[in-house]
Amino acid sequence: MSGERCSLTQAIDILILAPLSPTKAANRLTQGMRDYSCRPYCNGKMIPSNIAPRLMVVVYENDGSWVARIESTTFAAGGGVQPTWEFEIDEVKALLAAERARAAAASTTTDHSRRRDPPGRKPKNDWPEDVKAAVALKIRDDPKILRKPNYDALNREIRADFDKPDHYRWLPNDPKETEKIIREFLQRLRDLTPP
Repeated sequence: MSGERCSLTQAIDILILAPLSPTKAANRLTQGMRDYSCRPYCNGKMIPSNIAPRLMVVVYENDGSWVARIESTTFAAGGGVQPTWEFEIDEVKALLAAERARAAAASTTTDHSRRRDPPGRKPKNDWPEDVKAAVALKIRDDPKILRKPNYDALNREIRADFDKPDHYRWLPNDPKETEKIIREFLQRLRDLTPP
């Protein structure tokens, strides 16, 4: 370790190179203080390990630029005097390296070409047309459905028909999606039907 220190703002600037937003850099620095992998110094003195977990780096915008400070509910660095916060440069750079490694690992595990398809029947994009056809068959059997529809009951019937093992067709899990198709289709039919 070089023993050199950097200011709070410089530590955030280093972590932004990860690349992290200022807020995420502040969160990562806070995490480093809490697990004592990045020890904070206040006015030249190292903060004890029992106090560091109570500290938090906060970033806020001030006149178009961001400002960082350390807040605590239990530790006061001095009465009225603005404390000077510092960190070991090597420890901040170690946080930067760890963050870059984490980001690289995350990018390789989210490779879409390797992602496995979930088990079960695959959804088809033609399900709205299947729902409309089912509604048309219901109207053929009972024309009152067109004039005074009970959307909830109609939706339940169609979903039950689609769930029968011998006639299984895929539908979204959310019944509101099928009800929306039913409502729109019936409204369109009513608009086309003379009074």
